[in-house]
Amino acid sequence: MKDVMDVQLNGEVYIAHLNLPHIDMFNVTELLEAFKPVFERHPTHIILNMEKTGFVDSSGMGGLIRIHQQVKGFNGNFYLANLSQKVNNLMRLTRSNQYLRCFDTLELALEAAR
Repeated sequence: MKDVMDVQLNGEVYIAHLNLPHIDMFNVTELLEAFKPVFERHPTHIILNMEKTGFVDSSGMGGLIRIHQQVKGFNGNFYLANLSQKVNNLMRLTRSNQYLRCFDTLELALEAAR
């Protein structure tokens, strides 16, 4: 899990710092697997800090939506923070930003979570 992301607890908010330069069909399963230990805790809030991620393909987008659905399944909230311009554009073009809660900074996502 450490290779994919580093997770820290900030109050009641889990912050997952993603260490992947891209999320695509080759690593989306790895990302989903990395979230399993976090899901076992049924957290109320999870923020995925994507500042190191510059690209997401359709498989990666599907993975993010699956994570969102999983968190929503135990009445939690899933937030994305620090999206690159390219990923932000993809969110707008696919209208995924109406479904996924996206924030420009980690601080703004933390404010929303509290």
